[in-house]
Parts: sequence; C-alpha cells; structure tokens
Amino acid sequence: MSYLELLALVGALAATLFFGVQIVPMLRAASKQTTGFVLSDGRLAVTPDSPTITYDDGKHGMLLVRVAVDKEPPAPERRYDAMLTLRPRGADLVLFGHTIQIPWPPQLAVDAQRLEMIAFMDSWWLLMCMAVYVVAFFWFFVTRLVHALIGTLLLVSLASPAREVGFVRGFSIAAHATTPGTLLAMGQLWLAVHYRLDPLLVNWSWILYLLVFFVYLAGAASALPSKSANPWAERGGRVME
Repeated sequence: MSYLELLALVGALAATLFFGVQIVPMLRAASKQTTGFVLSDGRLAVTPDSPTITYDDGKHGMLLVRVAVDKEPPAPERRYDAMLTLRPRGADLVLFGHTIQIPWPPQLAVDAQRLEMIAFMDSWWLLMCMAVYVVAFFWFFVTRLVHALIGTLLLVSLASPAREVGFVRGFSIAAHATTPGTLLAMGQLWLAVHYRLDPLLVNWSWILYLLVFFVYLAGAASALPSKSANPWAERGGRVME
C-alpha cells in the first residue's frame, strides 16, 4: 500500500507541475485579455468590443475562449489545443478533440470583471495548484489500487496453478506493474504538449498503459518459481533428512 502511495505522490506532483506550467499561464492570459461578462437568469451579457481571448506563442494555438457564439468555429480556430465557448446555459470545452459540456446551475449569477479576474489569478493560483495536487493524488491512488487488485486476481487465478503466487506476493507484483505504464503515459502527455503531437496520442495513451501493465504482469508471472509436480516430494525429503 505504501508503494501505491509513493506512486500516487509522484503522479500528483507531475500533474500539478503540468497544471502550473501549462494551464496557469493560459488562465492568467485569459484574465488579462477579457473585458468581463455578466451571467444572470440564463442570460450572458458581454461588452460589444469584448475580444476573443487567445493564448498563442505565434507557432501554434494553445487556448481560445469564445463568448456566446452559436455557430461552429471556423478552421483557423480549430488549431487551438483547448477551445472554451461560454454560452448562456453552460460552457463547451474542446480538449484534445473531445467536447466536454458543462451546464451552469439554474440560479447561477456571475459578474466577472477584468480587474477582479486578474486579482483572483494573482491571489489564488497557488491554492488552485494545491487543489489539483489533492485531487490528482486521490485519483492516482484509487485507480492504481483498483488496477493492482485486478492484476492480483489475474495472477492468483491464472498463474497460481503453475506458479508460487499468493495474494500478498501477487498484489506486490501488480502494484509495481502499474509503475512503468504510469510513467510512460505522463511522459507521453508532456511530449504531446511540448511538441504539439497529434491529440490521438493523448487520447489513446491508456492503451499504452494497459499494454505495459499486462506485459509486466506476464513477465513477472513467468519468472516466478514453478510449483513442484509432487507436493509431497519436498516434505518427504525433509523428513528423511
């Protein structure tokens, strides 16, 4: 269990570092570019000259925020890694090719002004990173614990008839088997963001994780000592001695 906690600690630190390096600058840029908006009673009001908020380094788009736009985005806007559209009834977030719809609560009332959003990001970005760390830690720990338990059941049910595998040993092997795939998936995410690789590499990174996980399990199971064909042979030899 302590090993899974250590793995969750490493994963949470990597996720928090990713949030602080990649996401926080986007949010700060968005807060400085916006002129503010008001959401009340299912209505979204913005100033007529409110610009489209972008975060771009000149080579590739990273973040684009559109306010109260009903039509589909044109091709030049689709090049952005993340695209957020604020609507009266909710928000649409397009991330790595997936659209996530976030509905507003029925009675939500928000009066977001530019200076207030800048002050919020300056004062609360560290607390946001801490919240990301806590959520990421529990997510990594719970998911890896479930995967380790599944791997243990596979080892005990499939490898136990021929190999010396108990529940404790199987759980230790399965817990360690989650490590290589986890590190590879996190490394793949960093490479995809840094080099702007195809989003499909991030969307299907879980396949790489599962493949490495099962390969490690199979290799560890084959390396375990085999059970004796005659379970009484070893006992009888000890008695004769």
